[in-house]
Amino acid sequence: FKGIPVISGGVEASLRRIAHYDYWSDRVWPSNLVTSKADVLGYGMGESILLEIAQKLDRGEGVQSLRTLRGVAYLLGQRETLSEMSFGGAFGDETVELPSFETVQSDPRAFADMTRLMHHETNPKNARRLIQRHGDRVLVVNPPALALDESEMDRIHELPYTRDPHPDYSAPPPAWETIKDSVQIMRGCFGGCTFCSITMHQGREIQSRSPD
Repeated sequence: FKGIPVISGGVEASLRRIAHYDYWSDRVWPSNLVTSKADVLGYGMGESILLEIAQKLDRGEGVQSLRTLRGVAYLLGQRETLSEMSFGGAFGDETVELPSFETVQSDPRAFADMTRLMHHETNPKNARRLIQRHGDRVLVVNPPALALDESEMDRIHELPYTRDPHPDYSAPPPAWETIKDSVQIMRGCFGGCTFCSITMHQGREIQSRSPD
């Protein structure tokens, strides 16, 4: 499918947008963009990002235009530099460089420094753009998408979901018993606990549905 933009997204891609430790293989892997070879990675919950991506592509804009969006990451070409990219002042000119993939792959302290730096840039109201070198390529992570307001949260949660386990399961997964009667009232967490991925995926800003 040459010429068709490939967009990586969802919780797995979101949590793997920079170099990351993988428990199953017990090793540090590069960004999901390196291993998937996708053109753009949308991170976070993704409703607004996916809509913006679809609208841009529907208007006939090229995949390069997606690089100006919040909540996306991409790899620069080998001959590209960040200064060549035009952002129109969307995020300002501040960029934070994370330790390179090669460095964090071999140095646990550098991995911890990378993680701390990344968590400092998860608030959409003051987050700066991140870059991380992967060999001769540069990963660029734009600031997170802005938080949804109450009416947007209500609209999303009122969509006609089946509210059933995925039909591929031969039997409901054990977690289904835990969540089947739950009502999700909010998203996001400012805590950033080391054992939890909510801050990295859903963002640092608390977003709530209406009481109704």
